[in-house]
Amino acid sequence: YKYKGSVAPSTQKISVAYGTSAIPTAMVNALANHASIMTTTAQSVFVDFPPAASGDYFIGFRCYAAASQGTLYLDDIAVAL
Repeated sequence: YKYKGSVAPSTQKISVAYGTSAIPTAMVNALANHASIMTTTAQSVFVDFPPAASGDYFIGFRCYAAASQGTLYLDDIAVAL
């Protein structure tokens, strides 16, 4: 995936996690945390992870920046098996 903010030097924050249900409290397995996004240039991220068991998994992206920090852009999300 790629991410970027809309206004420098505002700070955006996003975490990525997965779980066995689509509800936020089920996203207990952290994949990435970007706690200080202050760029307006897209940043590419690749995360490789093997799930502990076979089954269905859900990936969640959570923006947790303070209010009035501009816009967080997220693009080109891809999942490969």
